[in-house]
Amino acid sequence: MKQLRTAFAVFVFCAVGFGQGLPRAFSGWVRTGDVKPATVDAKLDPVMKEFRLTGAHEAQYTQNGNKLDLTVYSFPDLTGAYGAFTMLREPNMLPQNVGDEAASGVDRVVFCKGNVAVDARFDRVSAMTLGQLRDLLNDLPLSANPGNPPALPRYMPNNNLSHASVRYAVGPAGAQLAGIPVGANDIAWDKSPEAVSAIYAMANGPARLTLISYPTPQIAGEQMKKFEGAIGADHLRRTHSIVVMASGASDAEDARSLLNFVNYDADLTWNQATKLNPKDNVLGLLANVIVLSAVLGGIMLVVSLSFGGFRALYYRMNPAKAAQHEEAQQMIRLNL
Repeated sequence: MKQLRTAFAVFVFCAVGFGQGLPRAFSGWVRTGDVKPATVDAKLDPVMKEFRLTGAHEAQYTQNGNKLDLTVYSFPDLTGAYGAFTMLREPNMLPQNVGDEAASGVDRVVFCKGNVAVDARFDRVSAMTLGQLRDLLNDLPLSANPGNPPALPRYMPNNNLSHASVRYAVGPAGAQLAGIPVGANDIAWDKSPEAVSAIYAMANGPARLTLISYPTPQIAGEQMKKFEGAIGADHLRRTHSIVVMASGASDAEDARSLLNFVNYDADLTWNQATKLNPKDNVLGLLANVIVLSAVLGGIMLVVSLSFGGFRALYYRMNPAKAAQHEEAQQMIRLNL
């Protein structure tokens, strides 16, 4: 019960904080009412849950008679925001430069930045719209550390790609919406895969390329055998832990071309020390101890010689003082 209350408190905190983060005004757009919780479209709701949606809020803005309906979706990380963006984007939208990813249509702009995805619906999109939305980014409640973007979409080749058709999925609802040509049971979502799918304009017509990434090459190999019965071995290829599949191609050559476009490339980060840490380098520590001892011994020798030499020189130059000192240092003996 305590955990339930804690989870509810965190949800309320996120929802309130997120709502307060929507500005009253930006770039001439003025909010006409309060920020309200948004109702997620029934088709998108299960997909948003797979991306771990933490809050959705909406508000209306006006500027010189024009109206803007703004909906902002919040997620724990950048992966969720990117996935939501790919699902919100319509096929006829063009890529734009707003936030991390953006696309625009006649009266709508969708984009993602950090851990949020934004759906902006205008009366009409003008030449100033994109610049105004860039200003909006300064007022959105972005996470300080949203994490890294998903790596799998980077393996999608750019040649002949319809960018607006790219869909990223982390669960069965997203896979169905993305048009992935295999069933949820075959993909085995309990093994934590991720998938990306898109349409390509090939020589003999459009075709779909789908990539499904698994945690290990062994799991990918096992799942690939299950996919063979669904779409055929000729339309499948595995590169390391990624299963590549081509579907919808009207020509076998197009399918082979799509499969060969993708090749796994390990993304390594060299974070191992190039030399031993001083506290782990025993030989270096011993060498430093010997050098320190030699330096201290040399300092003591210099000081001793300097002090003794000075006294000897002083008494040689002052014989009377030397005699007095010698007399004062004589030991008194009692011959009993």
